[in-house]
Amino acid sequence: MLFEKQLKKTINIEAYSSMDHVERNINLFKKQLVETIDNRLAFGKKLIQAELKTGPFDIIIKPIVNAFYEFYSKDARRGIIKQIDITIQCGNKLITKEENQEEFNAEVKKMFPEYLKGDQLSGMCKKNHENYPMLKKILKKVFISQIKELMILFKIKEDIDDYNGLIRAAFKTKEEAYRTLITQLNSYDECLRIIEKDISILTFPTGRKRIFNVLKRGSKESNRMFLNNLNEIYY
Repeated sequence: MLFEKQLKKTINIEAYSSMDHVERNINLFKKQLVETIDNRLAFGKKLIQAELKTGPFDIIIKPIVNAFYEFYSKDARRGIIKQIDITIQCGNKLITKEENQEEFNAEVKKMFPEYLKGDQLSGMCKKNHENYPMLKKILKKVFISQIKELMILFKIKEDIDDYNGLIRAAFKTKEEAYRTLITQLNSYDECLRIIEKDISILTFPTGRKRIFNVLKRGSKESNRMFLNNLNEIYY
């Protein structure tokens, strides 16, 4: 009940749609995403601790990196939830306008700057770095992909009561769901390759290599987790 009140307060579902199945699908989607966020942030903290167990300068770097993570994890959670809310708003607004490319493009252009403010990777990077425009371009592609996925999910009218059922109803085969998932996972990996190409893009004054190692290991583990979840959905 508390989650449902917070969800409605955050995105004001009633203002976006009067269709019961859309509200149900939004609740199922966001509940799953919030749980995933919390699990990933908890795992990220473990990766930070593991990374700091090696190296001769731990006594200097460890307090700095730990302080970063404590701040980042709280800020990241708020930012990611903001991203989810914006994507939900766009997907719901565009459900009946998917054939109108002009309106779709206009909505993306309008909402992407706010979406970008909540992005973890963008927030870690210098906006004036020469490689940042490439990163921004990829993140915009991810945003568009997420909107299109939600437009599919929100239309589902079948009698379902959980997130797994929602995914199975939206994507009839595991292969179809995999194609949608892998597009977003590959985009994130592409962002990491841009950062790795010139790690000076990161805003941190020290410990950049350590933090990047955590991002890379976290991405690998997240990919494994998402693919395992897909196997559980299509059991």
